[in-house]
Amino acid sequence: MTPMSIDMSAFLPAGLPDDWVPAQLDNIDATTLTFSTAVETAVREFASAQAAFSLTALIAPGFDYSPSRNAARLKGGEVVVLPQPGVERTRVSAAECTLICSGHRPHWIPALRAGNGPASDWLPVDAVAVEGNRVTFQTPTETIVVYNHEPLRCATAVDYNPRWGILRGPDSDGRRAVFTYSRTPITPCTA
Repeated sequence: MTPMSIDMSAFLPAGLPDDWVPAQLDNIDATTLTFSTAVETAVREFASAQAAFSLTALIAPGFDYSPSRNAARLKGGEVVVLPQPGVERTRVSAAECTLICSGHRPHWIPALRAGNGPASDWLPVDAVAVEGNRVTFQTPTETIVVYNHEPLRCATAVDYNPRWGILRGPDSDGRRAVFTYSRTPITPCTA
């Protein structure tokens, strides 16, 4: 068992479905943790930032998620029960989306790190196709496929920072649009 974790599987009801699916950590913002599976993006509020960061340290290498258990299964097999979801999230348009995760709204830290980093980290891109929320870009050396909840806006990107996972739009009055992307299909927008 890893430090700071307690296997909670003994406290869960027997007979739950085997619904464990691979999950990935998307974002942590103080007490709010966002993670995704292939079919949903989940948001959980913790009682304290310390509790959220402690779980993040355990699940960062990768974990499985069980919706019926509302739990994370760590690489070592131990199970951690998650806080109950807060207010039910509803599907919304991209303009109303509050998900801070790949392909939705960018977190300010990677956006600032990319923007304030070396100019050599940026590669020019040209959008060559948009299909649904999938955008195909051509860089000087490769073709990349990304997913974003605002694909037509994302297709206006002119620069790509692979180190920080950021695309940015053309300069307009000293401001640039910033987009985060996912390399895999994204879940619907929610708020």
